Formats: sequence, C-alpha cells, structure tokens
Amino acid sequence: MKKVFSLIVSAAFILAIKPASAEKIPENAKKLIRYYKERISGFQDNHIVFTDGTRMKWDDGIKNKSYQQLLDVPDLEDMFHDKYNKRKAKIPLPVNYDPGRIRVEPFFLKLYGESADKVRENLREMVWCPKLVGQK
Repeated sequence: MKKVFSLIVSAAFILAIKPASAEKIPENAKKLIRYYKERISGFQDNHIVFTDGTRMKWDDGIKNKSYQQLLDVPDLEDMFHDKYNKRKAKIPLPVNYDPGRIRVEPFFLKLYGESADKVRENLREMVWCPKLVGQK
C-alpha cells in the first residue's frame, strides 16, 4: 500500500511539472519559425532562437505604442501590427495602415546578411513565372 501511495504521489508530481517545450508560442512567431526554418530553430523564454544559438526578443512588453514608436523601436511582435487584408480593402484605408512597414532591421540583417557581399552569398537563381515567361 505504501508503494502504491508513493507511486501515485510521484506520478501526480511529474504530471504537475510543466515541460519547457509546453511554452505557448505566439502564432506569428510560429510563422517565422515555419518559413525561416533554415535560420530559426524555435522559440524560448519570449525569444526567437536562431539556428546558430543566438536569440532575439519577441515582445518588449511595451503596449499601446504610438505609430512613431512602432517605427522607431519595434520588437518582432510589432512587425505583425498591421495585417495584410485578403479581401477588398476598405477605402479610405485607416491612417498609418501599412502592412510590412514596421520592421526590426537586425532581424532581417540576421536572416539575409549584414552586407551586400553576405546578401549575395545567400542569393539563389530561380525560374520566375515558369508558365508565363520561364525567365531567371
């Protein structure tokens, strides 16, 4: 009986421990991980983790940033502030609505290269519109 009780207590303790892998990953962070899998390995402790082991903060914790703050001091989460509209846009567009404008420059330098030479090293030739023109 004592062994059964110990086993039950041990099992309850093990199940109560939250594994590190159970961390809630923001949906937009998941998108970066999925589409940049050659450069981004995961998400941990509010940071995007790159395949070289370096990390970049996802959310700086500052809420309700002004538009100027979003442009001047964005975090990775802020890059998703304005969503691309798949439907017909409302005219006129909201003031300062500009999906893709809010960017964290160090993030893109990390992904694509910190100099023109580094960017060139990462370029790959591809066929563009193969059924229309098939040009490279």
